[in-house]
Amino acid sequence: MDLSAFIPLPKEILKEGFTLPLNVHVHLPNNKSIVHYRKVGDVITRQDVEFFNKVNPLHLLLPKSELPKLYEIGSKAITADLKAGNVSSPALKATAASVLSTVSSDSNLAESIQGISTLVQDLISQFKKTPSVTAYDEALKRAASHSHDPLTAHHQQVSSISVLMAITAGDFSMDDLSDLAAAGLIHDLGLKEITNSLADSHIKGMKKLVNQEKLVYMRHLDLSLERIKKEKLGITPGIQRIVELHHENWDGTGFKGQMGTKIYRPARLIRIADDLVSLIQDPTQSLSYQEALLKLRHEKGAYDPVILDTLMATVKG
Repeated sequence: MDLSAFIPLPKEILKEGFTLPLNVHVHLPNNKSIVHYRKVGDVITRQDVEFFNKVNPLHLLLPKSELPKLYEIGSKAITADLKAGNVSSPALKATAASVLSTVSSDSNLAESIQGISTLVQDLISQFKKTPSVTAYDEALKRAASHSHDPLTAHHQQVSSISVLMAITAGDFSMDDLSDLAAAGLIHDLGLKEITNSLADSHIKGMKKLVNQEKLVYMRHLDLSLERIKKEKLGITPGIQRIVELHHENWDGTGFKGQMGTKIYRPARLIRIADDLVSLIQDPTQSLSYQEALLKLRHEKGAYDPVILDTLMATVKG
């Protein structure tokens, strides 16, 4: 069987008594084979759990054709843990990390991102209706009315991936998650006000800019906030800080000169998500989530190294 047709399945969600909505396979590297271990409808037993605990996490596999079922399971698992207040549970982080590992420009990127977007929407719909959640709902409606716009697609990708990355990295509150989701959907609205070539460069992977282009490009932060105000979009102080600071660098060389832990932590996270999405979208590189994350990790000075190291430590596959 072709190993490329499978992805790692997070064993943390395969608990005793769980009825499988998908098929489980195991990779046997010594035999160079993949065996069908459990099928749809089977109930996970204690013996199964003991076996899963002995298996290399990368060798417990799910057919890529069953990704929608993983998103459905992931949504339920993440929602259950968050509603119980287990924001940093190992199972929660593992599930989010596994879903992220499915993102690749080599596969059907649009389809996988849509699945992740649906998962995040379902997740946040379960949250208590705070101002952050209300702002997300409003931003989501705006995105739906601009669904064929390439910038809207970029926004949706950053929004969804940043939420799962925040869950994976840990130490973000539920309001942080909904703020990130909302900010992701509107953070680059100012790109509409600058040249199409610069906006397109960012969406498809930013190329190095000359000084004059960089000055024009830097204006999109303030233009984004102006557009948010003009369109009368309700935002929280947290969302505003994320939009304002999502181009700050860890070493202080960003647009506004803030550095290190002085940069609002959710803004540090979306800084990573924004560039990661652009890398994956770059047709000249064809990177997966893991490969893009590794590339960002090698760029010293731009990103929060602790968040990056945490994300790298939870990569599947």
